[in-house]
Amino acid sequence: MFKKLFVVSLLTTIATCAVGQDTTFDKSHFVGVQANQLFKQLFNLSNAPVASNPYLFNYSFNSAGGAGLNVGFGYEFEEFKTGDPINQRETDLNNFFFRIGPEKKHLIGHRWMLSAGFDVLYQRESNITTNSSDTENFKTWVQTDNIVKTWGFGPRFSLLFSITKTIVVGTELTYYFKKSKNESRLESSTTSREFNESGQLVFVTRTEEDETDNTTKQLQFESPAVLFLFMRLY
Repeated sequence: MFKKLFVVSLLTTIATCAVGQDTTFDKSHFVGVQANQLFKQLFNLSNAPVASNPYLFNYSFNSAGGAGLNVGFGYEFEEFKTGDPINQRETDLNNFFFRIGPEKKHLIGHRWMLSAGFDVLYQRESNITTNSSDTENFKTWVQTDNIVKTWGFGPRFSLLFSITKTIVVGTELTYYFKKSKNESRLESSTTSREFNESGQLVFVTRTEEDETDNTTKQLQFESPAVLFLFMRLY
C-alpha cells in the first residue's frame, strides 16, 4: 500500500512541477486504442505482462494550455455453445465499460507529455449460462444469470511519448474506488417420468427459482502495464 501511494504522490508532484514550465500546449484531439498485442507481435514480447485495462478505446480533447476532457470505453461480447445431442451448454457474455473525467496534459519535454485526471466510471458485466439435458425419461434445464454493476471514481495519470507529430504512444496508472452490486438469479426445471395415483406413467415437471445479491467495495490500483496508440489531431 505504501508503494502505491508513493507512486501516485510522485506523479502528482511531477504534474504540479510541469505546470510552471514555459512550454506551450496546442489545442488537440487524441483518438487512441489499446496496442499491447500489436507491440507484443512487433517486438516479440512473449513474456510481456497481460493488461487488465478494460478501456479499449480512448478519446480526449485538450484546449490550448492542456486542460480538457477524457473519455474511455470498452465493449466485449461473446456467445458460444458446447455439448452433444444429450447435454448442451450455452453461454452469453456481455460486458460494457465507460469512464469520463477532466484532465490536464503538460509538456515535460520536446516529445514527452504527462497527463493527470480524475475519472468517474461505470461498468456492467453480464454472464448468462444455460445447461440442459434431454433423455427419454429425464429432462433438466438450468439457467444462471450473473450481472455485476459497478460505479466508481479516482485519479488517473498518463505518460505519453510523441513518435511523430501525429502518432503518440502512452501508458497510464489508475487508483480507482469501486462499488459493485452482484445480482444472481437461478432458474431450473426438471421433467421426469413418474407413476401417478392411478398407476399411470406420466411426465412431471418441477421448477425452482432463487435470487441473491451482494455488494462489494474495493480500492483498486492498476499499474502502467497497458499501452495505447494515439493519433493526435489538431
